[in-house]
Amino acid sequence: MPDGTKVIPILIKGTPEEFFQKVTGMTKKQFFQYWMIRIVGGGSTPPKDAESEDQVVNLIKDNKGAIGIVSAERAKKEGLKIITIIK
Repeated sequence: MPDGTKVIPILIKGTPEEFFQKVTGMTKKQFFQYWMIRIVGGGSTPPKDAESEDQVVNLIKDNKGAIGIVSAERAKKEGLKIITIIK
């Protein structure tokens, strides 16, 4: 982030392939390979796993720099900033 805050990606289990392709430009497999290389190289923290949308919301609220996938309706209800909507 511009202020130096590290981004903490949060992925809910079962994130669809479509998300990875539309948001990262990678397949799910390529995304996880990318992170494995970054982790082995040191200094990178992999995405956190969440079991539910509730857990994603809580992790976003509790961690500055956290970013995750939730429904647009839920993001609005919780007062979260919406970066993009995937249709």
